[in-house]
Amino acid sequence: MFQVGCPSGGSPGQTGFGGIGGGFVASGTVADDGKFVAQSPATTASGVAITSLSLSGTVPSTAGGTWSGSYTINTNGDGGCVLAESASLTAEPIQPFSGTFVASGTYTSGATKSPVSVTMTLQQGTTSTGAGGAFLDEAYVLSGSLSVTGVPCFQTGVSVAPATPQPTAVGGAVFGAMAFPAFKMNDGSLVVINVGANDGGVSQLDALPLGISGGNCASTPGGSQLQVGTFVRQK
Repeated sequence: MFQVGCPSGGSPGQTGFGGIGGGFVASGTVADDGKFVAQSPATTASGVAITSLSLSGTVPSTAGGTWSGSYTINTNGDGGCVLAESASLTAEPIQPFSGTFVASGTYTSGATKSPVSVTMTLQQGTTSTGAGGAFLDEAYVLSGSLSVTGVPCFQTGVSVAPATPQPTAVGGAVFGAMAFPAFKMNDGSLVVINVGANDGGVSQLDALPLGISGGNCASTPGGSQLQVGTFVRQK
């Protein structure tokens, strides 16, 4: 999984969401000395190359050691947001998405905009494996609650776990530095939040606009939208 901010010059629709992201598989071979190269498939959609990623580096010789190397990533400019970069990388452990996080933002309904404040409490569960012993990222189920002030149709909500073990499942999944908590609100609506940790300690979470479905605040084109800034973990 990856999520990056849109460079300046992206289309208005894309920059409004602050970034682009997606998921893919890169595969390769690890040599006896620990060096590896991994490449995502060179596939196309409607004749246009989709996002591609290549990784190279060295697997640490001991558990918990540092992963180092370099990467190259390219996007097809979906929505006018083009990314083409290469840089060195260092992998670090990501702490659990557990704690209380607060953020402020704006609720838009038609031509009306109102300030909002959001408090999100999360507890990350344990990992598990599926059939054949495969590791399940989705088993990092997030539980917790959401409290919102400034939105007329709901105020509180409780967490909803993934419905199925799929990356597109509703809520609860954690993929590396990204998480997808979801909450059933007190008006019956479902609020899904896409957040990304901006450091290994998960001290802050950068969020895309909150998706709302059902209830009295459902997001529709030109309708209601709840957008918040960075969630900050409370000490």
